[in-house]
Amino acid sequence: MYHVLLVDPSIYSREKTRLILERHPAGWSIRSYADGYEEAAAMLTADPEHSPYTMIMIQMNGDPAEQRQLYERVRQTSALPVILMGGYADWLHEIQVPQGPIYAILPEPASVKALCAALDDAQQLLRQQPGLAHCSLGAASPDIEQVKSYVEQEMHRNITLKKISRLLHLNCAYLGQKFKLHENITFHEYLMRRRMEKAKTLLAQTSMKVYEVAREVGYSETDWFYKKFKAYTGVSANAYRKQTSITA
Repeated sequence: MYHVLLVDPSIYSREKTRLILERHPAGWSIRSYADGYEEAAAMLTADPEHSPYTMIMIQMNGDPAEQRQLYERVRQTSALPVILMGGYADWLHEIQVPQGPIYAILPEPASVKALCAALDDAQQLLRQQPGLAHCSLGAASPDIEQVKSYVEQEMHRNITLKKISRLLHLNCAYLGQKFKLHENITFHEYLMRRRMEKAKTLLAQTSMKVYEVAREVGYSETDWFYKKFKAYTGVSANAYRKQTSITA
């Protein structure tokens, strides 16, 4: 059984969340409710060495500034894994407090299907890494380095964040948000940059034909590669090769 602390002032949404959790086959249950930070903090700090909770769920509806403050204060109190529900998640990259795992960020409208998928991901991760339920503040996560390593190894293939998130047993929306938080660019932007930088290296240092370079960095259509390369560098692939051969 997985025990949840639900931070939510609304009796209506509390009941809705309770029903979803109790119907989930993994055996989730809400052990305690809290209206806000003060009540949640009292529950989380009562016996921090033997916490009765597996996870915290926070309902984030309301003023964005209050959302940010609520999350920051709860996170400063506990490093238990978190699911954020409702509201807006754009402020997450501004948070500077120590962070434990965030299993999912489910902005409004958060569907029952999305929450159940997040619970599935959480269950899988807890089975693989049970220590996450009792981690310390500031615990490092290798997720981002794994994403970057996958990009370098599989650049010649079709890469999607959804595929990577399945391999890492993480919620796709959460992984995308976390990647942007750490790298200050979206995953899509990062992937494009890495492909273009590798293409520049291959054009400058090998005799591979342009269509071969395109395939090596994940573009099956050479014309699309030409367009993206010129947009990235300001010159065509052939012109870039000539420039680098002259200056070499």
